[in-house]
Amino acid sequence: MNELIKYFTNSLASKSLSLKKKGVLIEKPWAVIGANNEIEKLIFKRNNELIISKNGKVKMATWDYFPEAKALLIDRIEDKILLKEQFVDENLVILNIDGTEDFFILANENEVNALNVPAYLNSLKTQKLKIKEIPLFNGGVIQIQDGHRVKFIGDFVGKIAEVRSNDYTPLPVTENNYLSRDREYTIIIERDLVISFEENYLIDSIDNQTFEIIGGDPNLILENLNKKITLKGKPVPDSRISTNRHVYEIVNSRINKIFFLKVYELKSGGKIEIVQKDASRIIKGDIINRATKEYPFIDGSYKLKGRWRPIKVQDNIII
Repeated sequence: MNELIKYFTNSLASKSLSLKKKGVLIEKPWAVIGANNEIEKLIFKRNNELIISKNGKVKMATWDYFPEAKALLIDRIEDKILLKEQFVDENLVILNIDGTEDFFILANENEVNALNVPAYLNSLKTQKLKIKEIPLFNGGVIQIQDGHRVKFIGDFVGKIAEVRSNDYTPLPVTENNYLSRDREYTIIIERDLVISFEENYLIDSIDNQTFEIIGGDPNLILENLNKKITLKGKPVPDSRISTNRHVYEIVNSRINKIFFLKVYELKSGGKIEIVQKDASRIIKGDIINRATKEYPFIDGSYKLKGRWRPIKVQDNIII
């Protein structure tokens, strides 16, 4: 926690107020988290009295502020502690216990959940840097600076990006590709900059897997040739992916070829499904799809309804 608090106080240093403005402290219900997440409540009085309450038991103490040292002295009767300013605003005061790495954090319990100070600090950071937060599929969040008013996804390119965990801890950028939680976007980051922000075209295979075509187009299918394809953000092995309408040939996690699945009624009864290179016509080399038992057939000549010329099939291939 100490490292996380230090990170935020450094990030927000330029937004910090000062305890010189005594109104920040006085007459507010401050909460301090102690050992075992026990909450101690403090009320600073204008006459330098300090009311401390814990589990309903109250004791009277005193406080004083030394502006030349930016330090707050609290006399708790049994001891005295000197606290150095690290970050101050109207709802949160972060102090460092002098001579240690430990923090003493005052949270205005009317405004801040004392048990979740990092959430409040993160909200201040997102406001200061105008951050757009994008939850990620595998956990964590991408933070894009100056991204909160971006209207077109291409405008994210070139902006500074950071990655944080769900508990607000900053994380190193260890991947190139980040998949949004809803899988609708793939963000590529290099050297802490967004170099690509792509909308994904999601396709469902017949074996109930959903793939992401990065920058894909659902309306112009052939425009997806050579597009990168991922499965939950991970590369796809060389293979063929069948959907209800298309077959995608994958090489090096890119779409190498796209075929069209067409179902025809046979004049003799039954159906036949063909994997076609062309969406509108059957040509030599097209393949009969025998993925299911719904379309049984043997090699030979077949007459199709709506097509005057029969097709000839040998070894599953139109000849």
